Amino acid sequence: MEQCKDGWLYHIAARNASLGIYRADKQYFEIRREKLGRIYRFCGEFHWDWKKGETLFNNKMLGTAKPLEAIEPAPEFINEKEFIDYMEERFEQLHAD
Repeated sequence: MEQCKDGWLYHIAARNASLGIYRADKQYFEIRREKLGRIYRFCGEFHWDWKKGETLFNNKMLGTAKPLEAIEPAPEFINEKEFIDYMEERFEQLHAD
């Protein structure tokens, strides 16, 4: 986790996404998630090295996202729509090759 850069977009191996923006203060990745027909900003897929079984918000948490590659510093987002648009655009660009 110490090697991940705060605010950077990463290619990740996770159950719900392949891209995520790392947030060092929370030790998770923000992702674009789609569930039950709704697309939204999800916080967060916890880093793979999250201490297994560590308690957060009175729940046992497990790491669900493994960073594979740092891509770029992510911009600041004014709202959820900007975040979702950015994540969709980057996904399209990275998977076009």
